Amino acid sequence: REQQLCDLFAEVLGLPSVGADDDFFLLGGDSIVSIQLVSRARSAGLGISPRDVFRHKTPAALARTATVETTTIVEEPAEARGSAPLTPVMRWMFEVDGPTRGYHQSMLLHAPADATADRLTAVLRAVADRHDLLRARITAAGIEIPEPGAPIDPVRVETADPAALTRIVAEARDRLDPARGVLLQAVLTGPYLLLVIHHLVVDGVSWRILLPDLADAWRGRPLTRSGTSFRRWARELDRLARDPRTESQTPYWAEVLDGPRAALGHRPLDPARDTVGSCLEHTVTLPPAETEPLLTTVPAGFHATVGDVLLTGLALALRDWADSPGWPVMLEAHGRAEQLVPGADLSRTLGWFTTEYPVRLDLGDESPGDALRVVKERLRAVPDDGVGYGLLRWSHPAAPLAGKPRPLIGFNYLGRFAAGDAGEGPWEPAGEGWGGGADDGMPADHPLEINAITEDHPDGPRLVATLTWPRGLLDAERAHELAERFRAALRALATGTDGGGYTPSDLDLVELSQDDIDGLEADFADFASEWETQ
Repeated sequence: REQQLCDLFAEVLGLPSVGADDDFFLLGGDSIVSIQLVSRARSAGLGISPRDVFRHKTPAALARTATVETTTIVEEPAEARGSAPLTPVMRWMFEVDGPTRGYHQSMLLHAPADATADRLTAVLRAVADRHDLLRARITAAGIEIPEPGAPIDPVRVETADPAALTRIVAEARDRLDPARGVLLQAVLTGPYLLLVIHHLVVDGVSWRILLPDLADAWRGRPLTRSGTSFRRWARELDRLARDPRTESQTPYWAEVLDGPRAALGHRPLDPARDTVGSCLEHTVTLPPAETEPLLTTVPAGFHATVGDVLLTGLALALRDWADSPGWPVMLEAHGRAEQLVPGADLSRTLGWFTTEYPVRLDLGDESPGDALRVVKERLRAVPDDGVGYGLLRWSHPAAPLAGKPRPLIGFNYLGRFAAGDAGEGPWEPAGEGWGGGADDGMPADHPLEINAITEDHPDGPRLVATLTWPRGLLDAERAHELAERFRAALRALATGTDGGGYTPSDLDLVELSQDDIDGLEADFADFASEWETQ
């Protein structure tokens, strides 16, 4: 079992080999890649969860806790089809006061050398038969998932012209229509295949499921069903919205949202004026020498995640950027919180699972290391991975959080992806690979949005953060200043933190304050030093 997991670690991380005591996250894994690892492990008969990966981290530790028996509930194929309620994030989209038909994600892939439009269309039909949501009809009233065999738009062919790619993407986006079940567009352009998929049915994790299935379908391999269907997940979320345990979280979320907050921009956000088409962007990039510690040694030293580290950098930047009574931020997460539904397995399920929930990034005069401890503990206090906020805001019949103010800043860490050509084999990303966008008239969701991603380059990983804001709402100079403060704070975390250590949430079997933990760690550090000199 241990060797199986070593091999799976190496396969998912793209490494020649992995040792039994190698840490998954120190090797470059993140929360999205962990779901891919869980999927491969379950296919090999090893029962682990994404939470197990975060908790145990090494093949040896996971091998001791992995189960051979599965507790996943097996569904009949027919259960995946029929009517389903909208999930919270879908309900949010249908309440947007503006056009959303073109809200999409895209991927440019190397096409097989002998690809034709007809054969690629057959491949996409096979994949849509396997992944139910790709053939669904989705409206504000709910989701309708038909039987396999529903029609898929044929693959279009365009002349290979890199300069025309922006136009090709825009035209494919404009053909999307969730109400009619048009959720996927594909264009064969020279040696590349462009996929444009409505965001309602795909997210960052979904692409890691979809691309291997496309390759298997091209080779004629059967795409077997497994795991929890999106229909069952959506119905379970609807039930959870009314669960007393979820309802009991209402005071927690109300306190987060009602707390003191900064003013941001010259005026309130105006959905008619502040649209996607009106937005400006500014991007900052950290080189590999500064990025690597943020992904490995810093989170490992503090028993934290990469997301904890990045949010701490943002908290430090906001503290130094403007004098404010408080900074509530809307955080996006992958949302595949399987532990909320007994027997759920979402590691092979396509769909838009994203959750968003507010957190407070208020800081005092903490050092970078102490700030990381504060932010980490605040994030660990969030109930149910934040899923309850969306349920209470969008899915509960009484919508107890509907009247609360939304945070002015949105933050999303998209994970780690290959930059440029990851390879030249069929079905591998090409060019800039993964992308996305929306109708120009879709309203901006926040006065300021920050999206971060780790790009893997031949010389190492680079962290790229993009700030987006509507023109005229925030001064460009102020946005650029915040971006530079964010970069400086991340550099400080990469190079200027202490050795790390535990925080109270790491030791949930005992009640210790941070001062208690710091004292114990200092005492045992002295003991270890004395022992080594004996």
